[in-house]
Amino acid sequence: MARPKKARNFDEELMKVEAQITRHKNTILELEETRKQIVREKQQAELSAVYQTISDSGMSIDQVISLIRQQSDREESRAS
Repeated sequence: MARPKKARNFDEELMKVEAQITRHKNTILELEETRKQIVREKQQAELSAVYQTISDSGMSIDQVISLIRQQSDREESRAS
C-alpha cells in the first residue's frame, strides 16, 4: 500500500526560497564590490608602474604627454 503524500507547506517553501535568493543577491553584491576594489588596485599599480618608468627615464610628465600627443597626431594623419 502506498504512503499518503505529505502535505506541502507552500508558505514555508517560499520563505526558504526567498531567503536563498536574498543570500545569493548579497553574495553577488559583495563579489561586485570585491571586483571594483581589485580593478582600483590594478589601476593604481599600473599608474605607479607608468610613473616609475617615466621617473626612471628622466623625462617630465609634460614631456611624456607631449610625446604621446605627437605620436597620436602622426597616427591620425596617416589614417586620413
